Amino acid sequence: MTQPITKTSAAFVFGASLLAATAAQAANEGFYVGADIGYNFADDQDSTGPSRNVDIEFDDDIFYTGSVGYAFAAGEYGQPSIELEAAYRENDVDSLNFNGNPQTPIGDESVFSVLVNGKWHFTQLSDDIIPFVGAGIGFADIDASVRYGPVANINDDDTVFAYQLLAGAAVPITDQLSIVGTARYFDLAQDPELNRFGGPAPVSNVELDSEYSSFGLSLGLKYAF
Repeated sequence: MTQPITKTSAAFVFGASLLAATAAQAANEGFYVGADIGYNFADDQDSTGPSRNVDIEFDDDIFYTGSVGYAFAAGEYGQPSIELEAAYRENDVDSLNFNGNPQTPIGDESVFSVLVNGKWHFTQLSDDIIPFVGAGIGFADIDASVRYGPVANINDDDTVFAYQLLAGAAVPITDQLSIVGTARYFDLAQDPELNRFGGPAPVSNVELDSEYSSFGLSLGLKYAF
């Protein structure tokens, strides 16, 4: 009697394990939402125009992201996903040079972006920590509000193409909830045109070819439906 019971028990355990694995895989496939908060390290900004060169250094600051996406079925080499992400970054101006001369600036620049990200999760490596890489492309609106000197200021915004590169890891807490850590490089694919107002004649109001890029580290949550 012992042998049949043992075989039956083994079959039951194997079937239960297979069912649990199938259920876990199914839970990982489908729609999800996520939210991150992180620290943003903005690169120095060089803005140039006729007779004008403005170099800006920024303070590091917090940034936020929110996303909604869809994870496809995991395969032998991992699991792809696609998502729509909105992010907001804002950095205060730390220092500014105008035509090589140090100024006393006040103000900040903010960037609101909407990107479509593609990610690849290496689910075949581990169930406890799942690394991923990805890239995104979309649009970003950069808004500058910077004053320096007696009357000079850059107070303008522009919307341009943007992209980012992603790398990180997810730590599943339950079948649906994960903690996600992400490193991201964000860059504007086009130079935004920002107006500089004020200053001595003959060139007071000019268009500046500007730039923006940053490196960010964030921590967030992802909930799979």
